[in-house]
Amino acid sequence: MIITACLAGAASAAGFSGGDGSSGSPYLISSESDLQQLATEVNSGTYADSTYFKLTQDIVLANEWTPIGTSAYPFKSTFDGAGNTISGLLIKQTGDSNLYLGLFGQSNGGTIKNLNVAGKIEGTSSLNIYAGGLVGDIIGGQIENCSSNVIVNVTGGNLVHASGLVGGLRSSASVINCSVTGDVKAVRTGNNNNPVYVGGLVGYGESSVISQSYAVCDVTASSEYSIYLCVGGLTGYLRDSSSSITDSFFAGNVTAGELGQRYVGGLVGGLANSAQISNSYAVGTVSDGQSAGGLAGSAGGNSISKSYAMNKQIDGTTEGRIVGELSGSLSENYAWENMAGGARGSATNKNGAPISSEAVWNNAETFSGWDSNIWEMNTDDTYKLPVLKALAKPAYDASYLDPDAGKVQVTYNANGGEGTVPVDETKYTVGTEVEIRGSETLNYVSKSFAGWNTASDGSGKNYVAGDKFTISADTTLYANWTTTPVIYKVTYDANGATSGAVPTDITEYNPGNNKVTIEYSADLTKTGYYFNGWNTQADGKGANYGKFGEETTFTISTDTILYAQWSPILYGVNFHSNADTATPESPVYREFDYDKEYDIPCPFTNPGNILLGWADEENGDVKYAADESGTVKLKNLTTIPRTEGVVNLYAVWEGETYTVSFEANYGTAEGTMNPVSGIPYGQEYTLPECGFTTPGYTLAYWTTCDSESTTHTLYPGDKYRITEDTVFRAQWTEAQVTITFDTQGGTEISPISGKYTEQITTPDYPTKTGYIFDKWEPALPNVLPKTDTTYVAQWKPITYTVFYDENNGDGVKTSQVFEYNVSEALTVNPDSITAPSGKEFNGWNTKADGTGTSYPADYSASKMTTENGAEITLYAQWKDISGGNDGSDSDSDYDDYEPWTPSTPSKPSKPSTPTTPEVPDVPKVTDETKEISVSEENTETLPTGDKVIVVALENTKAVQRVAVPEAVAQANPGASVKVTEGGEAPALPESVAADNVHIVVGVSVVDKDGNPVKITESGYFILDADVPAGKKLVVGHYKNDIWVDCLVENLGNGQHKVHYNGLSPFAAVIIEEHEESPFTTEEKPTEEPAETPAPILGMVLGGLAAAVVLRRK
Repeated sequence: MIITACLAGAASAAGFSGGDGSSGSPYLISSESDLQQLATEVNSGTYADSTYFKLTQDIVLANEWTPIGTSAYPFKSTFDGAGNTISGLLIKQTGDSNLYLGLFGQSNGGTIKNLNVAGKIEGTSSLNIYAGGLVGDIIGGQIENCSSNVIVNVTGGNLVHASGLVGGLRSSASVINCSVTGDVKAVRTGNNNNPVYVGGLVGYGESSVISQSYAVCDVTASSEYSIYLCVGGLTGYLRDSSSSITDSFFAGNVTAGELGQRYVGGLVGGLANSAQISNSYAVGTVSDGQSAGGLAGSAGGNSISKSYAMNKQIDGTTEGRIVGELSGSLSENYAWENMAGGARGSATNKNGAPISSEAVWNNAETFSGWDSNIWEMNTDDTYKLPVLKALAKPAYDASYLDPDAGKVQVTYNANGGEGTVPVDETKYTVGTEVEIRGSETLNYVSKSFAGWNTASDGSGKNYVAGDKFTISADTTLYANWTTTPVIYKVTYDANGATSGAVPTDITEYNPGNNKVTIEYSADLTKTGYYFNGWNTQADGKGANYGKFGEETTFTISTDTILYAQWSPILYGVNFHSNADTATPESPVYREFDYDKEYDIPCPFTNPGNILLGWADEENGDVKYAADESGTVKLKNLTTIPRTEGVVNLYAVWEGETYTVSFEANYGTAEGTMNPVSGIPYGQEYTLPECGFTTPGYTLAYWTTCDSESTTHTLYPGDKYRITEDTVFRAQWTEAQVTITFDTQGGTEISPISGKYTEQITTPDYPTKTGYIFDKWEPALPNVLPKTDTTYVAQWKPITYTVFYDENNGDGVKTSQVFEYNVSEALTVNPDSITAPSGKEFNGWNTKADGTGTSYPADYSASKMTTENGAEITLYAQWKDISGGNDGSDSDSDYDDYEPWTPSTPSKPSKPSTPTTPEVPDVPKVTDETKEISVSEENTETLPTGDKVIVVALENTKAVQRVAVPEAVAQANPGASVKVTEGGEAPALPESVAADNVHIVVGVSVVDKDGNPVKITESGYFILDADVPAGKKLVVGHYKNDIWVDCLVENLGNGQHKVHYNGLSPFAAVIIEEHEESPFTTEEKPTEEPAETPAPILGMVLGGLAAAVVLRRK
């Protein structure tokens, strides 16, 4: 194998264009075939993390690409692109498995640097998809000095991580000095709980760093179902306190679909678990977010600093100029003051101080706190913003931030004339009205000035001083010269007067007679107004003359209309609260212009009441109705000036009630919680338990934000004072899920706890005497379920076959199949067997000579063996017809034994007066000796940590298994467990009724020479004893001349586990459930050391256990 490995390595090296794979002499990649060889060998697990590769030139890929590195064999080496470019990348993959798409599929601890990549990725999977222009998924490792111009378009049915550079960035991985210019699009088709993370640079980031990098592209994500989406310009999601984005920016459009819980941000969709952003900015648009922010869709407090949201527009249900959904507060962040909101409303959540275009456009001083070794101000006319020195300059039009963006100017041209032309330095916004200026000192010999024209030959539109036009582009106005005599006239216009006449001026003015004196009319009036002079424009924006004008004469240069100017009277209103609980103190006085409609908010605060409107008399009916916000529209309440009187208005109130509602605040949460309406102002509301559920999570607490933007954290049972319509949002925390195992009498399996969907290490199947494990019900999954679940073991009883042997009789040999623990009578009728001469049937025995285990003819077998597929031969036993015995025992059916009386032992001497019940003949003794086999399969660890070796018995009936301390087995190689059923026991306490005694069972350990082994360590043995309903089994341990109570576990199915601490005699007693044990609850040592008790069936107690198993009642 070593030789083969060496040959494979040599062949691999020969396939490249040079090098030996060391850091000093990396394998050289100079062609597509070299690159394909790298993919093939990495994907088969050839290279370790100490291998180095270097690209020697640009490569244009001609074939569809298979990514380098898989989840089974990720790329772990170092790849140096040396500043070269791999273009023509084309990946098209579909399937029902997890996809890792990129030039590199998955990297684990690898380094990729100094590489540019261009191309297209398309992928569709019903499961997880990890896609990035450079790498699909990174676990640890670095990406340095790389760029990606790869268009990524993927569709996933489960988890989706997609971006232009790296799909997933995890476990202390980093992206430094990298850029993306290819658009990213991801679509989610599956309806499940797994989220979608899509970004321009990184799809999903955890415990990772993004620094000195940018993405200039469009990022789009959508789902066919209502799930959790995080979409960001740089990354979809970034979490953990060790994660950060520093000195980076995004320029482009970030868009989410119309379904799901969508967090959309200019830099990051979701910023969680103390991840940080600093010294970064975003330009472009953010749209279709449930929570949309200029920098982040959602974020915690103090998570973003010294950063700028310079987005043109954000559009979301909840919008924030820095963060859409903010938990806590932010500082040292800025948002463009002209940022527009979406169709759902303006960006009213102005977290982040406002900053002007003048401050950010081509203004390095604003960003002086950023590292000048990293940043510089770009000089491109469409992008005069900070850029990264080490990277290519972005190609993006951010000129909407230019203070002069879209503005135009007017230029006056003398058009052959002499003198000074007007100079208009104003930069006008397109659509603005521009007023034409005069000719100043301009003149032309033998010609008269006739105004300004848009064409130099006078064929365009002509304007005179005071005219206005709407400007749509840069405009040059040429002086219009004429040889025709010029006559100017003055006309007066009443401009809306309601009575009186205007003056008449019949003078014909010309350039030589151009001084006009203003005239007046004393009877000209307008209701609600007073006369305020004349103006060359009806709206008063021209030159003002007359009564309140600065001039009473002017120089005329064109026909002029003078419009009467009317100023509205100012009238006063006293607002009365009309309620003792209202503040401030009434009345509140306001002044209003006549003929102007005002939206007047209620000047009073009256807790718990809604303003219906205003009456014009105290306690009157509403005359001026208020809207839902308490605002009323008022106009022309009087024509009387304030100096001559005021209007009085009186508030009309109605008691207010509020509604409490609940939000699950999680896209896949189930259940509903109905709103609670009609809650009076100031009433305390008790927070309920959560009615929503979401798999793998549990309610942490409720939150709500009051009218002062203070967030309150509340728990079920807390009280909250209601002063407005209130929404409580559920906040979730990951739940611990525990699965338990009910082995139905089998060996125990420890519970497994963890988080929902966490991988399960499947436990070994339990074992159970006499049974074969079948399955778990319900079926055991590979990952933890949504809720705590108990899995119940399903068992199949073993089967064994009994063969019948006539044993010198004459009849038909047959067999019978039994299931363990299923009582079934022996089917052979003894009458069908012809007995040997002079003999009669005397039961069955497992040995022909009758020295084995005996069974009567009517025996109902259920547990003759615990070995699956075992074959047992029963030999017919014969006795003399005269009643003689051939050595067999006709009373060997343990289930039919009558009560017996144990004999009084000579030792110990305590208790002094033991009970001695009367009993029939002692039943026959049955022995089984089985060697202790030490192996991993039969080794068991007790809850105390001690290990035991479990020995399964075959021929005994009461004792099924014996657990011997591991230390005893290891110290005595070749030792055996010896079990004796039947015999005598030490005297029992007086309270033990004689008719409860069933059988004597002795258990001991002997070494390979048959000598008893003394045991003082802990262990257990399993007794088979059916206990009737209403009764219980107790066991006494004979130590220091007295009986001490033992721990007994009822395992079900008639089996009981008896725990011992040193082997010595035991007695099992069946008593009523309400009775106390006849044995003492603690050991009471004798005054003198106890002598060795009398042997039981010839065995010393130092290595013996004896149990009296009682008759089944």
